[in-house]
Amino acid sequence: MKATKAFILTMLLNACFAATSMLAQAPNLLNYQGRVIIGGVAVSGNFSMTFSIYSAASGVTAAWTETQNVIVTNGLFNVLLGSANPFPSALFNGAGELYLGIRVGNDPEIVPRFRFTSVVFAIRASEADGVANGAVTTADLADATVTSAKIADGAVTNPKLTTNSVTSRAIQDGAVTDVDISPSASISGTKINSNFGSQNIVTTGSVGIGTSTPDSKFHVLANDGLVGLFESTIIAGLLTIKTSEGSENAVNIINRPGGHLALATGLSDRVVITKEGNVGIGNASPSERLQVTGNVAAFNFITPSSRSFKENITDLSASEAVETLQNLTPVKFIYKVDSEKDQHVGFIAEDVPDLVANPDRNGLNAMDIVAVLTKVVQVQQKEIAALREEMKSLQQQIRTKK
Repeated sequence: MKATKAFILTMLLNACFAATSMLAQAPNLLNYQGRVIIGGVAVSGNFSMTFSIYSAASGVTAAWTETQNVIVTNGLFNVLLGSANPFPSALFNGAGELYLGIRVGNDPEIVPRFRFTSVVFAIRASEADGVANGAVTTADLADATVTSAKIADGAVTNPKLTTNSVTSRAIQDGAVTDVDISPSASISGTKINSNFGSQNIVTTGSVGIGTSTPDSKFHVLANDGLVGLFESTIIAGLLTIKTSEGSENAVNIINRPGGHLALATGLSDRVVITKEGNVGIGNASPSERLQVTGNVAAFNFITPSSRSFKENITDLSASEAVETLQNLTPVKFIYKVDSEKDQHVGFIAEDVPDLVANPDRNGLNAMDIVAVLTKVVQVQQKEIAALREEMKSLQQQIRTKK
């Protein structure tokens, strides 16, 4: 056939997608049909044909080639390209144009070469049906090629995900909602954003901080001694303990302005502890270590009076005691804060002598008055005793003169 001409008049290329070729083990084939005319005559017979695929319309080395013994009938033939020599896996990867060259027997290759259309690249797509597990990696996928629309609901299950394969960067903000989290899911505290916002944490169980086995509804276990910090953004902080009786009977622990601690029942402060350590009961601004507005009932009051607590101890003179007692003015009065308006007797702190007055002259020390009275009584007792002796002497003298 050295002096003959071979013309390929018609070509039909299709990806061979029979059921067997869809399997990973089956080769990918191209069905090629053509017609051979020699000297104007459609010939019949067996012909050796060499098929080659190139990356250019002319020149270059073939990327693939095979030779088949082809049966031609009335000029027509049909072959499956790739049946003698399988196609390389990367041949139809769509990286560039491909051309088919054909040579009959020892004749030169027919020109021009046939340019493949997009149909042939369907072979590349068919390979995906037979991809082995792990064969397609991240590097093989272009960015944004696999979208949620291409993934069926429920197709990606937990067994298909490797440990730590889904990171927070791969989860869209707001994508995980309450219904997506199992009621039995354990969410570590490190997984909760510190900027939690205005959302509420609601549970019907117990909350444990520093412990996984809380003994009560709210259990804090601190190994460093700092159990908790309650902080308010305004000038007062409030912690309320309330029962089923409602807010009227709630107990409030309040951080008042100035660093004062108040214990309140209902809506009123009952006990106040100042930053300086003074305690007020019924008094919001106590100036003494304990200041009570109202009556105090007790079986006994003990005033520390040991010599070990005192210094500069001197005797109270009779003249000081008598003068102080003479300048004490007892009065009757009613305390302004006493809703019962009970009448009392006593002294006005601003009017008492200096000996028994407190520095701020807002109150009196009952023991000071007792000491003055005791000294005066002692003096009077001595005077009474002396007078008795004098009376006895006078009575004796009268009896003698009779």
